[in-house]
Amino acid sequence: MNPTIKVLNLQDPKADPNPYVEAVSSDDDVTYNLEDWVKVIAKDSAGHDISDRVVYDASAVDYTKAGDYPVEVSVMDDQFNMSSAFFTVHVLSPKEVRMVESGRPLRRESEVKRVARAEKIERIVDKISYIVIFAVIIGVLIFTYLDAF
Repeated sequence: MNPTIKVLNLQDPKADPNPYVEAVSSDDDVTYNLEDWVKVIAKDSAGHDISDRVVYDASAVDYTKAGDYPVEVSVMDDQFNMSSAFFTVHVLSPKEVRMVESGRPLRRESEVKRVARAEKIERIVDKISYIVIFAVIIGVLIFTYLDAF
């Protein structure tokens, strides 16, 4: 049985575990440490804590460019069973930092919602299209059947 792995917010385990950080200049050394933002709890199939074996893959994170970057955390137990989980590091531009500090929502969040809404509308339109096509086919079959008599 695979181990379990959970990613939690370090300050508040009930809060969103996805950290927000300010982008740094490409000239600056990145001093960010993922373990300062999230707590990863891993247990093997017997319930023993194996959190000390967690490995982070943050190779996709570019701290010099604003954006949302996935981070994978993985753990392997003594039987070589492995589990992974993901969280997102939100790298913010200075303007986005000011927005967050003032309590305003990030534009990226609204863009994500807009895309999700557009995809939902697209699914609804697809379903309606299938219903219309089905109704037309039934209509043609009925017309053909009635026209035969």
